[in-house]
Amino acid sequence: MIGELSDQLKELLNRTPKSVLQLVCIGLVGIIGALDYWVTENFVWFTLYLLPVGISAWSLGRRFSDFIVVLSAVVWTLTAFVEPTLGWNTLLWNTLFFVIMLWTISILLSNLRVSTELEQQLLRIDPITGAINKPFFMELLQAEYSRSQRYGYPLTLASLEIDRVEQMRASCSQEDMDALLAEIADQLGLQLRSNDVVARLNDFEFGILLPHTDSDQADVVLERLKEELRTHPVLRQSPLICRFGGMTFLSMPEATEDLITQTKQLLNSLRGDDLPLRYAHQVVH
Repeated sequence: MIGELSDQLKELLNRTPKSVLQLVCIGLVGIIGALDYWVTENFVWFTLYLLPVGISAWSLGRRFSDFIVVLSAVVWTLTAFVEPTLGWNTLLWNTLFFVIMLWTISILLSNLRVSTELEQQLLRIDPITGAINKPFFMELLQAEYSRSQRYGYPLTLASLEIDRVEQMRASCSQEDMDALLAEIADQLGLQLRSNDVVARLNDFEFGILLPHTDSDQADVVLERLKEELRTHPVLRQSPLICRFGGMTFLSMPEATEDLITQTKQLLNSLRGDDLPLRYAHQVVH
């Protein structure tokens, strides 16, 4: 239950525009300060300042979070003047403790956000090739499928399958094979546009997603990728066979799985001979 509420809160903060969150944080400081001023009964108001500090530290970065810490300290110090029993020494030490507490919370939350984002990125990345992994690729594919289905955008899905790996392994180490896969992923990525995606789907299979891409646009990108594979020095001199196929969907099938199935069928149709590179591109209307 608590975990679900935490996830919902994070999602809400991520969806809310930063300018709105900035106004919310400043407004919260003002509201808490006003309550602290008017309600002088014994109540620990300073703990409520953790709310705007926490929001700013998690969602708005260290610089704005530091600003909220300073603003909170100023407001809290000003409202403390309503306590006639507080001397200057007490007020000074209380303010110092207040600032240290808020800054500590701010730093901890900022570092937690950074480490959380880094962990999420690592969970999405294939450790050998540096390309995104299959689970994250499927998330992106599902999102792009839904977008294409809603707005009528075309998309292109391509797959690269490398065969005869066992023959290659007879003459090189596993480290060499891993280095080759990483190099192929890098070279594929260099030929793609900024919004295109390359992923490692299986040991020797890569998936390529070209969002909002019709057949003519796909031809340009896929031909570049094919030429990169054809001229790759290691692939040319090795016993490896590459099968590379792309499917451009001008209209969306019934489910995301149909995108994958049809692309896989195209790739399977390229089996049957010993050419080092087999390539095909089909369009689904």
